[in-house]
Amino acid sequence: MAEPVQKIINSEILKDLFKDSQWKGTIPLAFNGIADDSRNVVKGWIFIAINGFRTDGHKFLESAAKAGAALLVVEKSTIEADPEILKPVENIPLLIVENTRLAASILADLFYGHPSRELKIHGVTGTKGKTTTVHLLKDILVSDGRKPAVIGTLGIEFGDEIWKSDLTTPGPIELHKWLRFLADKGATDVCIEVSAHAGALMRTASVIFTSVTYMNLSRDHGDHFSETEYLDAKLQIARDAVKVNPLAIGIGNALDPHTDKFLSPFAPDRQFLFASFENPNDAKKTGADLKAVIFERSPQGFRLVIRTSDWEREIYLPLVGRFNAQNAAAAATIASTIGVLPDVIGDGLNHAHSIPGRLERIDMGQEFLVVVDYAHAPQPASEALACLRDFTSGRLICVMGAGGSRDRGKRPLIGQVLSKGCDIAIITSDNPRNEDPLGIINDILVGITRESSKAEIITEVDRKKAIEIALTNALTGDTVAILGKGHETYQIFKDTTIDFDDREVAREWLEEHMKLDMKE
Repeated sequence: MAEPVQKIINSEILKDLFKDSQWKGTIPLAFNGIADDSRNVVKGWIFIAINGFRTDGHKFLESAAKAGAALLVVEKSTIEADPEILKPVENIPLLIVENTRLAASILADLFYGHPSRELKIHGVTGTKGKTTTVHLLKDILVSDGRKPAVIGTLGIEFGDEIWKSDLTTPGPIELHKWLRFLADKGATDVCIEVSAHAGALMRTASVIFTSVTYMNLSRDHGDHFSETEYLDAKLQIARDAVKVNPLAIGIGNALDPHTDKFLSPFAPDRQFLFASFENPNDAKKTGADLKAVIFERSPQGFRLVIRTSDWEREIYLPLVGRFNAQNAAAAATIASTIGVLPDVIGDGLNHAHSIPGRLERIDMGQEFLVVVDYAHAPQPASEALACLRDFTSGRLICVMGAGGSRDRGKRPLIGQVLSKGCDIAIITSDNPRNEDPLGIINDILVGITRESSKAEIITEVDRKKAIEIALTNALTGDTVAILGKGHETYQIFKDTTIDFDDREVAREWLEEHMKLDMKE
């Protein structure tokens, strides 16, 4: 990536932008850039001290000053609670704000030249479906002759290029840098997955969204959020979007109980609802603006009818999973509200690309189905297994674990899902991180009882061996579902991170054993 250069900003612009904040010291005439990591500070830059989940940026004020920071942006509540923290930097000018996260977003937008003003930005939030929805929207926009980019779990994508990103929604400085880069590359639209963390941490607070779409809410991120906090993080995304752009379009899932709250900040004539159904009679009972009704499913994809009050189109979506009808409905609604024609929407969905690690089929000519999916929480795992059960004439075999240093409360629930949803459950490691992998497995086993379990339970700490056990056991007509890591190409342990890809492990085993079968 050819990194965009931050603009030089006159201090008078900053003083006007933060006129209600407190300034201290002799303020330089101009600033060359911003950073929220003291290791990235360059002489003449502004350092923004952010109190994060793992560390507080105020602890690095002195490091930033030594690196040449010309202004330190600090949070009022933090320095009032600990005035001593400013002693090592008493000669450096200060900007004291109520919220340094918001300040970082405002400054990032400024120093990268307001890139979201040059693009159509479509944000999608929700526990499930973000990745698929933004990619389906991208396919529709390509059919419309636009040049869309995607920012999300799989990285930053534009044309045939993909750049890695550590976060689903990058931090504010990184996000605006990418938006500037994409605008300069010629992108017309950017489809962004907006995570709960992004809402809570105000990463998108200065982004001018054309549309913001709410998919759903189920248990996730219990390590950082209570249920109330998790919902509020999603609602904050909508509140911020409307503050920046009162004309933003709000789109929500008509079947989710939280949709009304999410859409409430948007103007009444800027609110739109979507929904998907398998029963046509159910579709008649909802007031959704766009409805998708499934009428035929197979292991290769499904047919659905998309209807609005003005038009109707039959679609063949080449994706597995009935829940993808919801994602298609969301993408079609976004496209429709920004003026994409029905035939173009249909064409984009008909030619949709499979999403890496989202019910991704691994086909090496074997006589059983192998699917890899990112589902790493109880509800998505349950939905994935229910979907695969529909196409499985034999047994449903599942490999799954749970991430370490994350929400422990969902582990027994994963156990319940596996014990009821499949015939053979192989419980293994995911990304153990700082925890004992065996301890995580035991937490999952807590949710399994002999009375409730319909599955044969096998435990194997080594994920590679667990996948191989599943494939070894598979017979003609069976389905092997490898859940939890999806597109990930690594596995995180306490002291190391190794290369690991569920898809490659499955392909290698299948390739080897297909050759052996041919020799026999």
